Order: sequence, then C-alpha cells, then structure tokens
Amino acid sequence: MAYLGPDTPALGELKSEGQVYQNQIAKTLAALLGLNYTSDKPVGEAINTVIKK
Repeated sequence: MAYLGPDTPALGELKSEGQVYQNQIAKTLAALLGLNYTSDKPVGEAINTVIKK
C-alpha cells in the first residue's frame, strides 16, 4: 500500500514487525479523512503508522 498526502508523514518504505490486514483499510482511510468509521461487521483497527499523530 502507498499513502500520499500533505498530512501523511514521509516515512519512506516501512520495514517493521507486524502484519496489515484488509479489514484495516476502511478505518485507516476514514481516519486520514478525519472521519470515524463504524460498521455492523467486525473491522480492524486503523493502521497507525500512516496516520499523523
């Protein structure tokens, strides 16, 4: 995955422990847009390494 934007930190290629799952994408994109994503179905947590804290 690649994330690009004025509020996205320029971290380059990340090589860290852990795994990213498909069920985390919707919540991550919503967080980048400043929205709170909710769903009736189980959703993974946002990918914090791409969200500016």
